[in-house]
Amino acid sequence: MLDAVVSLFSDVAANVLTDGQQYGKFGSGHPDLVPYQAFPAKDGYCIVACLTNAFWKRLCAALGREDLLADPRFATNDLRVQHRTAIVPILSDVFRTRDCADWIALLEAHDIPACRVNTLQEILAHPQIEANAAVVERRDDRRGRIRTLAPPVKLSATPTGVARLAPALGEHTAEVLREFGLTDAELGELRAAKVI
Repeated sequence: MLDAVVSLFSDVAANVLTDGQQYGKFGSGHPDLVPYQAFPAKDGYCIVACLTNAFWKRLCAALGREDLLADPRFATNDLRVQHRTAIVPILSDVFRTRDCADWIALLEAHDIPACRVNTLQEILAHPQIEANAAVVERRDDRRGRIRTLAPPVKLSATPTGVARLAPALGEHTAEVLREFGLTDAELGELRAAKVI
């Protein structure tokens, strides 16, 4: 799992490993691309990803903010990175004016990558999660319905799954102690003494 998470930083890691680049905190934004981050909308957050200047130009046109194209601080991606603290608040103010769905529809119509930032509840209820069988449901006599994540790796020759739920506290105590040679009488004494 650690390797999978670290691999998400492959482009940033390359800069650290080859050039010794040092990054500070950059929140939801990308350290080398601006704008490429989550922006607040009326009803949540949406991600806007301008990978190149072509996307930046289309974004300014879509937002009706062509004036930003004339600002020398924002002429190139490198300059936008240098002036991140100036451009991000401007864009944030614009994105706060409408709902995520409105922004995503507008940006997609202008061929600008965008998506909604979902809450964990929204993610777990997403149809693709259901299609992937990423959440499994089991029944427990005491606890009722239990829903949990399925193993993330699915292999055809060696399938994985949730065969049983985690045991309740003390559920297998007697079984384990019998394996160590304790008799039913000894277990009864331990129970009476409230040791188990």
